[in-house]
Amino acid sequence: MNGGRVVWKIGGSVLTSFKSFDVVAERICDFLAGDDPPERLYVVVSAMNGLTDKLVDRAFPDEQMRMVLSRCLYGTEVESRLMKLIDKPQTASFMLQGEIDSALRLGRALAERGLQAATVTQGEHYPVIAEGGHLNGCFLPEESSRRFADFEARYKDRRIVILSGFGAVNREGKPVLLGRNSTDYVAGIISALDGNVREVVFFKDTGGVYEHFGTAGQKLVATITSSQLRQLEIGDLLDRRTLDVIRCDLRIVDLRMRQGTLVINGSLAFKR
Repeated sequence: MNGGRVVWKIGGSVLTSFKSFDVVAERICDFLAGDDPPERLYVVVSAMNGLTDKLVDRAFPDEQMRMVLSRCLYGTEVESRLMKLIDKPQTASFMLQGEIDSALRLGRALAERGLQAATVTQGEHYPVIAEGGHLNGCFLPEESSRRFADFEARYKDRRIVILSGFGAVNREGKPVLLGRNSTDYVAGIISALDGNVREVVFFKDTGGVYEHFGTAGQKLVATITSSQLRQLEIGDLLDRRTLDVIRCDLRIVDLRMRQGTLVINGSLAFKR
């Protein structure tokens, strides 16, 4: 065994049906039985495709309140009376239902294949600490590092750890969301907190970074540096905060893992 640790981030774009969790579980089984397995695999999961948008629609019957919620999640809402009314831990918990459901479904799919995973959702043992509003908080590196020491002691013997993405917890253990499309960010944070992580793999429906994406001349980029990636118009392909926090190289692939893009990360923005 080569050792080290690996983070997998499973994007909602590839979780298109309940069957997708079986596919992910099979990929995990193959990976851990392969030639270069890690000593631990972290799997950070998004909600199923489209579910977060449905939860926004279900959160409040009033359309104006839903718009405020949506702007809060994108970090564009200014402080207002309506914002204060909805910026509650209960709202954050409701919005995390999709990620928590994905974590539990993947855990069951692995158990059916004889692999027991620790499933960690946004509660007292969650290793990422944030401050600020419950609907769009700010990651706290130093406090998260201290929490991670406890997390490591609790799960030191677990080879597979599944974490629900999209959010963190505050100092009191209440859920704090980190903004839309932030599960990438959570995966990067985990790699920063655990200095033994050698690689982060992001599973996306695009299966990599493409030049001229969406045109007849699109071409997969096999290797790119983190600084070069920052200069590209990559849209929602990767939360850019990930590039600020991640400590190691990363790959963007699809569920088949046959091809993808290696991103060489030349700078370590996060310091313990």
